[in-house]
Amino acid sequence: MNSEACNNNDTKVKTRNCTEELLDGLYKLINTTKQSLLNIIPKVKNSELSAELTSQLNEYGCFSEKVSVALDRCGGEARSCNVVSKMSAKIGIEMNTLADSSDAHLAQMMIEDATMCITDTIRLVRDYENSNCTESALSLARSVVSFQEKTVEKLKSFL
Repeated sequence: MNSEACNNNDTKVKTRNCTEELLDGLYKLINTTKQSLLNIIPKVKNSELSAELTSQLNEYGCFSEKVSVALDRCGGEARSCNVVSKMSAKIGIEMNTLADSSDAHLAQMMIEDATMCITDTIRLVRDYENSNCTESALSLARSVVSFQEKTVEKLKSFL
């Protein structure tokens, strides 16, 4: 993260604010996907799929940490989803797997989740790429998109 973005003159404050907004949105998207993975992994029967999802969970954890550090450098705070959102996501997964908890269906659910996250992350990048956001924050968001696209491709083999 560019430390200049955290200085207190007017231009830098604007930079910090849009950078903070971008990073905050990215943090929420990453942690929503992490929560989905935490809810899905215990339902997986196939050891290869379980290993893939666990690997993804670890990578999202690394991204979450990077975003948290970047937010901290600019005086922001990493805020997780609230308890109601987490419970709602858990209930949604429970309902979605009642009729079909096959590994193929679980992989499909995670593909759909990742695809939504890709769309939301790209939208986030587009919203901030022509502003005063730091390039390092935008680059981090683009790295998340690239990772998500790769996860979708890997998960297709489990359909």
